[in-house]
Amino acid sequence: LNALTYLTRKCPRACDYCAIRDAKDVGPQLTAEQWILALKILEDLGVDFNLILGNETWLLGANLVEIMTHNKVPYALYTTCPEPLFSQHRDSVFKVVDNLSCGVDWPLSYLEKKDELIGDSERKSLDAWRGFHWVKSNHPEMDTQGTITLHRKNLRFLPEIIDGLSDWGVFSAVNFLHWNSDGNFDFF
Repeated sequence: LNALTYLTRKCPRACDYCAIRDAKDVGPQLTAEQWILALKILEDLGVDFNLILGNETWLLGANLVEIMTHNKVPYALYTTCPEPLFSQHRDSVFKVVDNLSCGVDWPLSYLEKKDELIGDSERKSLDAWRGFHWVKSNHPEMDTQGTITLHRKNLRFLPEIIDGLSDWGVFSAVNFLHWNSDGNFDFF
């Protein structure tokens, strides 16, 4: 039995394709204590794996450490490695979190050649590459995964992204979606 959990509705990003970015006016969020109880409920239900998404989990800061300290269900924890949050919390988070899962929509070589990053999708990808580099340098044994959100603007880069992640020992996953900014489908 797998679970999909969103720890927060907040996100510092505004990626064009994201339909759930920074949800507002949806009521209060769960406290760390409530999340600890919720994760215990998942354990009691027999959940074998929990994909923990954000929107941006690292916005929880010290509460993320508290929540994950009590988690007993195997998981992947997604982040966009936003700065300065990533640098502020990485040492404490990686004392309890055993993996790094990030969105990587663009190849590093493409991002490094640009004079200016356009949009949060590019900024998110560069932060993810930097996060992977830090983790591979400081915790080489840590499980890492790059999730590529594939759309019409980055389709031609897919082989390069996968090759780059593979070269760094990062597992790749692909999401297919339509680009939300115009309400039309990408591939059809």
